[in-house]
Amino acid sequence: MNHLILLYYVVSIAIGTANIILYLFFLIKYKNPTSFAYFIFLLLLFLYVINHSIYFYFNSITYMLTKNLIYFFNFNYVFLNSVLAFLIPLIIILLINKKQQLVLRQTLFNFSIIILTGIILTILVISLKISTPLIEKLIYASGLLLIISIIYTIIYAILKIPKTASFLKKVIYTSIILFFIFFPLFLIDLHWFFFQDKTKIIPKVFNFLGLFWLIWSITSIYYGFQFLNRYSDLTGNFTIPEEFLKKYDISEREKEIIKLVLEGYTNKEISDRLFLSTGTVKNYIYNIFQKLNISNRIQIIRKVNEFNISKEKN
Repeated sequence: MNHLILLYYVVSIAIGTANIILYLFFLIKYKNPTSFAYFIFLLLLFLYVINHSIYFYFNSITYMLTKNLIYFFNFNYVFLNSVLAFLIPLIIILLINKKQQLVLRQTLFNFSIIILTGIILTILVISLKISTPLIEKLIYASGLLLIISIIYTIIYAILKIPKTASFLKKVIYTSIILFFIFFPLFLIDLHWFFFQDKTKIIPKVFNFLGLFWLIWSITSIYYGFQFLNRYSDLTGNFTIPEEFLKKYDISEREKEIIKLVLEGYTNKEISDRLFLSTGTVKNYIYNIFQKLNISNRIQIIRKVNEFNISKEKN
């Protein structure tokens, strides 16, 4: 049984690695706040599963779990629970909120403080060898905080969904359904002592987060490729009407840059093709975003489509 559980963690980690590589590509290509926040979320969740897998390996396969390792693994749970509780609502806010850069700036400082505090507390826990019952209470408290954060995020997303684009709605609905399905299982993980030690219904050191990570990764990869196909279809024969350019006072140079942006070129590649400095390209893109009142490249397509729809109605 223990070796089957270990295999379950290995498969989860393998699929999760593919997911992280895909979204690293998104982060490098699109460089927007949502990609950054989501990539950090995936990385933290991945570290959580890795942490638990190694814990399980030492506890149930090699039986070489020392007190120092217990301190280390347990505090990792506290730290990762706390950071994820902060990050999950942030991702939904960034997805829905148009002023993404402002939201990101407001939260990055707090995020840095949490990371620094976590590192300091980890060192203190290991060096002071805080008692196991206290660490278990901290794990429970941080796990409860994470569950409250998930509930808040679901409520926020449901309230804001009507204002979002159709593809984004589908992604958010899927996320909500997954969280609803796994919510009872997360509660079982949180009350591991009762289910694993007292009643022995579940194998020792088993965690449902590995299953969640596996399904989440598969779903995430699916939507990632769907987004790439959709983006490719949208930009393949995409033209910007002259009326749109006049309405938003888009210059010829800005029109050239918009075309290259929609073809997926990076700022550096655009600067090479147009013989401009990277800084100049960034300024042009910033001005385009300001004129269109948008915060990322995909919203250019949405803005033009909205313009065309309103034009047809009139």
